[in-house]
Amino acid sequence: MDFFNTLLSASAAIFTAITAGVALYISLRSDQKEKDKISDDSVIERCEIYLSRAYGLLASGPDGKSFPADPSRLNWMSAARMILAHQKLSPQIKLERNKLKMDAIQEYWRTRVVDLFTAFDFDVSYFSRRESNGMPIMPIESRSAGIIFDFLHWPEDKEDLMGQIDESSLKIPLRYKLAMNAIRANASRGASGLVRGVTSPVNIAGED
Repeated sequence: MDFFNTLLSASAAIFTAITAGVALYISLRSDQKEKDKISDDSVIERCEIYLSRAYGLLASGPDGKSFPADPSRLNWMSAARMILAHQKLSPQIKLERNKLKMDAIQEYWRTRVVDLFTAFDFDVSYFSRRESNGMPIMPIESRSAGIIFDFLHWPEDKEDLMGQIDESSLKIPLRYKLAMNAIRANASRGASGLVRGVTSPVNIAGED
């Protein structure tokens, strides 16, 4: 009887230890996830600030957002540094859902800059201007321009979620059928160049 009591006590002790270990593991894992979430939130906030500041440095116009600003060497260098700061910081994001969130934020600001340049449709003489408002200006530094243009192209190693969609499977409400027909009819026209004489924003980013 003593043997069985001892065995039972030992089994209970082992079970208690295992239960406590599992509870501790779950607690530590939960704490780590919470720490990762807090860290990710901070990184995402800072990255969005960097990208919004980069856009603000490149934009001008009555509302501060309509057109590219005058070709300021300092502004382009500062915008490039903001983009580099974002690119250095964003890989620190740990949680997968937050990586997707960061991708969406980056794509939003990338599109804003592309739209900014495309809407203005500046030609290459923009980069050779020597004065602004009667004052001499320094030329834009080529590395800063390269960093900005590189940011505008879709990363080669990034999977486009749009490419996974079978358009025939999409359920289009009846009210939008005519709109979709018009969109499909015009789809072959393609997009206009980012700069006159350049066939696409990808080319200006240095791709063939």
